Amino acid sequence: MTATNDMSDSSTCDESIWTGTPAPKIFSIQVLMDYVGTATDTQFAELVGVDRRTVQRWKRTGIDCWKADTLCVKVAGVHPANVYGRLWADSERFATGA
Repeated sequence: MTATNDMSDSSTCDESIWTGTPAPKIFSIQVLMDYVGTATDTQFAELVGVDRRTVQRWKRTGIDCWKADTLCVKVAGVHPANVYGRLWADSERFATGA
């Protein structure tokens, strides 16, 4: 499987590509916003390069692991485990069936 930057790719964390079981992890965008020190939705939107309404939607619905990974690298320059800690580690174990 090749990696792409297109988040509309058909593979998502909703179904693990390794085990075929549903992956329940949805991540809070607020955690990443706090990590990078953005105080408002507008500030974070400008940092990411999206509309403020997109950030508000992410706050309501959360983000999947692929989006969390992309945003952590893009705005914080770190692996998502640095931002989400144990929650990220648990999602990786679930996805691999470990």
